[in-house]
Amino acid sequence: MIDLIEIEIRCGIIPKYNILLIPNKNICYINNKKYEVKDVFLYKVISIIKTLENMDIKKKNIDEEEYFIRIINNDKEEKIHGVGNCSSNYKQLIRLFEELVYE
Repeated sequence: MIDLIEIEIRCGIIPKYNILLIPNKNICYINNKKYEVKDVFLYKVISIIKTLENMDIKKKNIDEEEYFIRIINNDKEEKIHGVGNCSSNYKQLIRLFEELVYE
């Protein structure tokens, strides 16, 4: 089981989302606001994150969206970094969090 997922999304130097997901407690913090989430939500987020790949592409625009994901699982750490929001999986991930915020 994944212990912790941290996601930082920013446009250039401007932070857009800071997300902390604690799967074993069904808690998600988005920009310091706490949300209780269901197992289905966690499953969807984790499934999408597992399909994301590192996209270490040089930024074309200074304000291009960039994401950093850190996954902690049994004291092991995995990092994913991407630039731009061209991946459909990435867009699905963002939609999940936006639906949670705007419910």
